[in-house]
Amino acid sequence: MSNVSGYIDTAVRTAEKSFDYTGARLFSSATPRIWFELGLVAWLAMIHSRFRDLFQIVKSASNGSFLNFNLNPTALKTIDPNAVSSQIWLWILGHGLYIALFIISSAAVYLTLLWISSVAEFIFLDNLAQRKTTISSSWPRFVRRGFSFFIWRLLLRGLFLLITITIAAVGTGLSVAITSNVDTPSPVIIVIVVLALLILLTGALACASLTNFLLCDIAVPLMYKFDLTGRQAVVYVISLLKIHWVGMVAAWMMQVILKVGVHITLAIAVICTLCLALVPMMIPVVNIAWGYLLTVLLLPVHVFFRAYGPTFLELLNPSYKII
Repeated sequence: MSNVSGYIDTAVRTAEKSFDYTGARLFSSATPRIWFELGLVAWLAMIHSRFRDLFQIVKSASNGSFLNFNLNPTALKTIDPNAVSSQIWLWILGHGLYIALFIISSAAVYLTLLWISSVAEFIFLDNLAQRKTTISSSWPRFVRRGFSFFIWRLLLRGLFLLITITIAAVGTGLSVAITSNVDTPSPVIIVIVVLALLILLTGALACASLTNFLLCDIAVPLMYKFDLTGRQAVVYVISLLKIHWVGMVAAWMMQVILKVGVHITLAIAVICTLCLALVPMMIPVVNIAWGYLLTVLLLPVHVFFRAYGPTFLELLNPSYKII
């Protein structure tokens, strides 16, 4: 029990020390130029999440006509499955080449952004560790480690996507089976099925979040510190997990609580400003520039969470000190 309380205390001290580091890094001697330069690195480190903004630009350029699917109103009114199915297949056959090109190009753009993000994660960490703001000179140093990190991120994202699709398919199959075999399904059965699916999805999301924490906040600092490949870092993390699994779970849960708190605070702030902060996000091209400016404004949040993992490792073992 004392060991558990000790790990909880370590998680709390991790948050406190990360907060102190953020204040010292950004508010003691940092100039506006450092904020904008470090903000650019932080923005690049999460650029893969801006994929939807690029899609919005493409959709706007095509006047919103691309991938717009309009069913025949008559088919919708009569709800004739055969007519609807025929229209869907005709649309797919008529747009097959465009769909294929869209999927391939979208995948290529997303993979490129994910690779840039993976390399930028190391540059961001290096900028915090060395207390400097550089991109071009640091990029060649971290390309190899960034690519290795990119491969592991891609594998894990694909794995959890497959798990999510499997859970959704099982849920759909159960729903079809229940409704087809019984004229009026029992509400109890429906509630049980829904709850079971929610539990499975929640478990999958929790596992994905924990895995992301171990990869991004534990493995990446170890790769940076000891010049490890992704595979070597994962083996290292597993060995640490066997010894400090309670501490790592406690640190992950603390991080989740803090992130939820930040998101709730930001949601309240957006509501208080009558959602005006969201307006630029709806304008193509402007949304990308606005995303960068928001990253600069919220730079303390990004620095805090980037420093969280290395700080936790340092509290586990002073030899892991990075920042």
